Amino acid sequence: MATVNRYYKRTQIDNGDRFYSRKRNIKNIKHYGSPSLKYPSAEQIKDLDIITVIWKKGEKFYKLADQHYGNPELWWVIAWFNKKPTDAEVEYGNLIQIPFPLQTVLQYYNI
Repeated sequence: MATVNRYYKRTQIDNGDRFYSRKRNIKNIKHYGSPSLKYPSAEQIKDLDIITVIWKKGEKFYKLADQHYGNPELWWVIAWFNKKPTDAEVEYGNLIQIPFPLQTVLQYYNI
């Protein structure tokens, strides 16, 4: 399966504001629009296989994605499914759910 990254189907804007060139010696910066990912419904979630792991010291979404999906770039799937946008939102001892099959989850996200 081809890798789907978090920038897939997102609007891209080149910002050439003088602030960037003056302060940072950069001609322009690419910004991405907010994604319009929908969360799976309760019915859809019932059709998934879910592995639950306990968040421990040193845990990262990208590590879980690499371990369970074979691709660290799919960290955002686990983060989105758990409604935790970053690793910093998770506390030690929290239960993290990893949904399977990946292809079905991506279809639910409208990807």
